[in-house]
Order: sequence, then C-alpha cells, then structure tokens
Amino acid sequence: MIFNDNIEVLGTINPKLAGLIVSARKRDGLQILTTRNGLPCIKAGNVTLHSLYNPLKEAESWVEHYREEIEKASLICVFGFGLGYNIQELCKTTEVDVVVFEPRVDILKTAFELMDLTPVLSRIRFITGDEIPRIKKGFVVLEHKPSVNLNPEYFEKIRSRLNVLKNIKKGLKIMVVGPIYGGSLPIAGYCANALSNLGHEVDFVDNSRYEEVLLSIDSITGNKVHQDRLREMFVSFASEAVIARCGETKPDLVFVLAQAPLIESSLQKLRDIKVPTAFWFIEDFRLMSYWQRVAPFYDYFFTIQRGQFFESLKGIGVKNFSCLPLAASVDIHRKTGLSGDEFKIYGSDVSFVGAGYHNRRKFFEGLLDFDFKIWGNEWDLNS
Repeated sequence: MIFNDNIEVLGTINPKLAGLIVSARKRDGLQILTTRNGLPCIKAGNVTLHSLYNPLKEAESWVEHYREEIEKASLICVFGFGLGYNIQELCKTTEVDVVVFEPRVDILKTAFELMDLTPVLSRIRFITGDEIPRIKKGFVVLEHKPSVNLNPEYFEKIRSRLNVLKNIKKGLKIMVVGPIYGGSLPIAGYCANALSNLGHEVDFVDNSRYEEVLLSIDSITGNKVHQDRLREMFVSFASEAVIARCGETKPDLVFVLAQAPLIESSLQKLRDIKVPTAFWFIEDFRLMSYWQRVAPFYDYFFTIQRGQFFESLKGIGVKNFSCLPLAASVDIHRKTGLSGDEFKIYGSDVSFVGAGYHNRRKFFEGLLDFDFKIWGNEWDLNS
C-alpha cells in the first residue's frame, strides 16, 4: 500500500523514474534491519545507512549540522537518500527545492516500500545518473555520509561537476578571441557581450584592428611565396599576442571563434600551462577543412553541424565535441521600425547578410526573380 501510494505520486512528477523503481531488482547484500526504537533501517554491504538506535534523532542532528548552509541556500543538493529520514527532516526545515543524487535505484525502491514519502515527493528531484540538471545560483551541497561511503566514485564525480558549476555561477574570467575579419567577427562580439551579461569577466581580443595590415600584404609584393610567408609571420604574431595576453590576465577559459588567428603551437602552449580552451567552428566542415589541424588541440570543440562531422571528429581522435547552434542576440537581432527613406534602402522581398561563397552564389541564382538584396563582401555583382 505504501509503495503504491509513493509510486502514484512520483508517477505524476517523474514517470520515467517511477517505472525504473517499479522494475528495479535489489542487489545482493541489501538488508532491512529494525532499529532499537522500532523503525526500519537498511544495510548495504558493510555500510549501515542510518542509526540503529534512533534514525529520527540522527536526521535532526544532520539538519542542525547543516543549518547555516540551509538557511542561505536557494537550492539544496543532497548526496544520498537512504530511507529518506534526512530528507523528510530537511523538508520540515526549509521551503526551498531539493535535488537528491542517488545512484542506487534498488535503495530508492526499498525506501518507497518502507516509508510514506508522499508528503515530500513533490519537493524532490531525484537524479540517479551522472547528469547535472539546470541548477540555480546559490545552491549548496549536503552529504549523507553513509551513502557517499557506499558509492564514493559516483559522488566524487558529481561533487567535481558541481564545484565547476559553482565556480561558473560565481563568474569566470573568459578570454574571447575573435577573427581578423569575416562572418565570425560580429558573432565574437555577440559572444563577449552575452558572457558578460551572464556575469563573467570578459577580455575580448578584437583582432579586427589588424585587418588593414593583413590586407595590405598583397600590395607589398606580387611574389606569392613572399605573400604567404608574410601572412604566416603575421598570423604567428597575432597568435603569440594571445599567449602574451593570457600571461597578463590569467583567464579561466579561452573561447575562440572560427578563423581566429591562433595557431597550433600557441594552443599547445595554452595546454602546457593548463588553460582550458574551447573553439566554436561556425563553418561548413565540408568547405573549410582547417578544423582537421586545430580540433585536436582544443579541450572543447563546438560545431553547428552533426552527423558526418561528428564521425570525422572521432576519426581524428577528438572526444569533447558538441553541437552549439547559432542563435539571436536579443540586444541586436530585434524588430525595429524603418522610416520611408530607410525602407527604400533596406526593404526587399528577400535579403541576405553574409559573404559571397561559391555555393551561395549558385543557390541564389534561383532567387533572382524576387526583389533580392545582398549585404556582405566577396560578391561578384556583375556575374
């Protein structure tokens, strides 16, 4: 009866977990004991999860031990559930939400069989895997020590991830490295603003200041070998400037946008001094192949494509990759009114902003029957 009532309540909140608990099989070594005051207790292997004298009194002491943290918390993360004595006492003390990390579903099943948890289930979010849910700033971690001792590796992993999250919530020092020119340049600025708005300290390396110098190389000499050598030396200079800046600002993360001038030897230097790096490849991997050189040097590699690109990244040994789609910066990409004169300039049936890549030129041939306006560089408007 108790089990069915608990499962019915949980089923309205988390039907997937309710199903897992119903189908869970208890592991060998899980024992149900009776405490001196007649309450249930469980023992898993050599670990007794609650006091064999008075688990209610023990739960009260546990809450009192963490009282200062509880009173300051906006969210409480608890390591381990046991039979839920601690959680029930905690819910009497605070109104904030509780996230319980408990990898042993068989222990949860035992708790659901023995304890009436219906008064608190609506307050609890159970996590049985190693994923970290979206957690608000100001969370605290309370540990049920017997549960932690029973599953030390699991809770060490969760503790480490929550510590990283806590540092992020406090705000990181993030260096954003933009390209010299191109479509990634404005996106680099959007990223810097977005990260700053999230509370991080941002150092934006705006390499667009070098554009005029880079583009002037062709006017220095007509010799292609010399042109390529000068470009190589220039990119090395801009790349080394990032390393020098890191030495001054000591960032927690270097976030690099596509086409940014950061070469492999500089990335290796950052790895050697243990500065985490991330790259956002906002390009078509089939058209731009330089990712093959740089991706293995980054700690985190983000793409705007999945599928075959993911398989290609695996093929060169890249492990920490994920798709990070483009989005709108609401401060910039917003609806706005136009005057009559502005509408004459900007208004059209169809418009496009971007560079004139060959594939785009071919595709847009099918749109020429429309009032079509293009904004960007590298377009041959006489073709």
